Amino acid sequence: MRFSLYLLGLIPGNMRFSLYLVSRYLELKYKMTDLPRELLSLKLPHKLRPGTDLMSKQILLNPTVIDIVVETTFGSEGKCNYSPWPTEWPNRTISDILYLPISQQNGSFPPILVEIQHTVDNDFILRLMSYAISLYRQYNKIPIVLTFVISSMKYEVSKKTVQNKDHPFLRQYSCQPWAKMCYFVTGSSIETSLASPLSPFVALSTFFISQHPSLLVNPFRNDPTIQFLYSIAARVFQEQMDESTKPTEDLLLVCENTENVLTNAISALSEEVPDVEKCKKILDDGKLLPAALKRKYESISLEAPNTSTSSSSSTNANADTITNANTSTNTNINTNINTSTSTSTSSNTSNNTNTSTISNWDHLEHYLSNLNNNTPISWERVYEDGRELGFFKNYTKWTTMKSSYYRWKKNKK
Repeated sequence: MRFSLYLLGLIPGNMRFSLYLVSRYLELKYKMTDLPRELLSLKLPHKLRPGTDLMSKQILLNPTVIDIVVETTFGSEGKCNYSPWPTEWPNRTISDILYLPISQQNGSFPPILVEIQHTVDNDFILRLMSYAISLYRQYNKIPIVLTFVISSMKYEVSKKTVQNKDHPFLRQYSCQPWAKMCYFVTGSSIETSLASPLSPFVALSTFFISQHPSLLVNPFRNDPTIQFLYSIAARVFQEQMDESTKPTEDLLLVCENTENVLTNAISALSEEVPDVEKCKKILDDGKLLPAALKRKYESISLEAPNTSTSSSSSTNANADTITNANTSTNTNINTNINTSTSTSTSSNTSNNTNTSTISNWDHLEHYLSNLNNNTPISWERVYEDGRELGFFKNYTKWTTMKSSYYRWKKNKK
């Protein structure tokens, strides 16, 4: 990759701009023809998961991603005006990613240096300073520096950062005179910005920092920027992830996905007032991966020669007959044994849940009725007072309790 960036640096500015436009056209064309099955069944190897060195650099070379970074760190006027350049410096050090203006007419645009770092400490800050100084000596421009912190930022560094006023998901580090601005983005800095729909930069940041190996296990899998980033990964590393050679990994992925879906669905139904819509969405999403893999192996099956023989078919049929007979017998026995116990347990659970629900909401409505009509409801206070009296034990947050109460009132009408 460094060699290709070196060659790019030898190309005249106007020709680089033409290549940039062509790459953007191809990127848009790819997005339009992207196959959902490839994304749904995608699971990146551990060494190529988001936030690792090779994966992150490939993502950051994408023209659309360049625009996301440039717009956030510099401004919208920089969009479509930057391209990647080589990052090996005369002192033999190598930084991760460098964006420079495409045209000399944009001489006032600063270089943008981007780093992906597992842990940030004072040693890394010194290395960052050396990169910026090397860049200044080579291009006579002071850069903007951005670092995606994948794991942690040591207190020795974090205590010297402040929240950026325009972009609260960025931490700003005092960097004069070696950089115009020095930004860090961490898991904690983006935490308050993780509300759907995600801004493109926050989506890029959580893609790197959360390091989810597949789209389906990413909690923001419906976000278009997240989907786009996984589509880049699928395209760039297609050779390393030959679909036809990993049926075992596909099986494990289905098992993991099924376990997660069922756990989340049970959790949604275990609330005092079950959130049916949430459960339905969880189960609908859970169907995506099996459907994608079904289409995948159906296509492989159609391409593979039919090598089955009549004798093997006969043997399989006999085995199926025996298995079905045993299964039927076991099912009848288990059904007879468990029927009365299941009925009794279900009845007791239902009675306990209904009693608890009525008790919670009776208390809550009595509490609310004693409030002045003009007094705003402090739901957190209502929750804490109720917990002290033995109510709302099934809720870990006041927001969940509030949502369940309103669903109960809606179902009660």
